Amino acid sequence: MDMKQVKIIDVTPAKIAAALSTGKIDAVAIWNPMLIKMQKEMANEILTFYGETIYTEATLVASLQDFVKQHPGAVRKFLRALIKAEAFLKQHPEEARRLVAEFIKTDKALLDEIWDLNNFGVILDQALLVSLEEQTRWAIKNRLTQRRDMPNYLDFIDGDNLRAVKPEAVRIIR
Repeated sequence: MDMKQVKIIDVTPAKIAAALSTGKIDAVAIWNPMLIKMQKEMANEILTFYGETIYTEATLVASLQDFVKQHPGAVRKFLRALIKAEAFLKQHPEEARRLVAEFIKTDKALLDEIWDLNNFGVILDQALLVSLEEQTRWAIKNRLTQRRDMPNYLDFIDGDNLRAVKPEAVRIIR
């Protein structure tokens, strides 16, 4: 579908189900736990389909380059904390789900349903570069940016600090 055929409407996650029910919107790209909740509430009213190329999500850590260069000790300490959290998720999955459900104010049973759909890990891999480049091509094609060339994302990604604390987590080709 060409973007010229699509009208984008901004709807908050809490109002998506109502917007679909009333016909205000025809389609939505949504994430869990809202997806599972909406599927339960609107089972006979919606059609759900999945596709890796439709919607993927990554949680990234970003910082100013100067901060990274001037404070490598703090950056590595932060990365070690993330790695400890990653280990906790694997070693204590029940407790991790309880803590996350409490923190994001979501029903734990719902979180239990979707937990295994996630891939938790502190990594820096080639898929990130591919994703950034695909999104950039899409933004350029749809004239969502004034930029017409592909930036070299390797200029903005620092793997040295992660390599220092978890070498196997850096799987990016330079």
